Amino acid sequence: MVGLSMLLMTMSSAVGAASVQIFAAASLQTALADVLKGYDGQVGVSWASSSMLARQIAMGAPAGLFLSANDEWMDWLEERSAINPQSRTSLVGNQLVLFAKRDVGFDFSSDMSIPKILQNASDHGKLAIGAPDHVPVGLYARQALQTMGLWDKLKTQLVPAENAPAVVRLVHYGVASIGIAYATDIKGRKDVRLLANIDPTTHKDIVYSMALTTHSDETMKRLYDYLRSEKAQKIFISHGFLPGDPS
Repeated sequence: MVGLSMLLMTMSSAVGAASVQIFAAASLQTALADVLKGYDGQVGVSWASSSMLARQIAMGAPAGLFLSANDEWMDWLEERSAINPQSRTSLVGNQLVLFAKRDVGFDFSSDMSIPKILQNASDHGKLAIGAPDHVPVGLYARQALQTMGLWDKLKTQLVPAENAPAVVRLVHYGVASIGIAYATDIKGRKDVRLLANIDPTTHKDIVYSMALTTHSDETMKRLYDYLRSEKAQKIFISHGFLPGDPS
């Protein structure tokens, strides 16, 4: 496991000069940075996969607020009394997409079914998804592939990634010919293209869960309230996220 000092050294960015206060799923990075521009206090953020951040919080990392890409890792922290369960809320949602490099490199047309696209792509390379045993985007992808009856056929061709943005990088650099990521991960990118939206009924709802940790103070509560505000929600939605239920 990555040590706490290494995590804070390599995964943190500060808005202002604050110490790390928010631990947030890597797929939120661009949108959350934009949201925080409208906040009048100093905020520090550590970005990584929800699974890594949850483990660090359980070890006592200095996070006052946790933004997870699924409920499971929030449940895991609640079981360890590391968050305030009354503060749990659904911040935003997302959706899964199938994507490839702009110059696809295999037989593709917009009317192809997802199984056919995956078959053609796998004949030319690997499939990038989040690590399917612990990274939320990978957990959702595995559920979708299992529902479609494709998991057993494709699981030997997977290239697992450490977080959602890393899935896109694997495809960008040609390590994999195709990937399953969040819609927000490829929004606005010119180096990759959307091949298909994945039916949301094939996997659990993608919900970004937010909660205050046991290290929170009044300053973090004020930030928590701001992230739940209509102003913040509009910014998240402008980045492609789906409306949450943060009330």
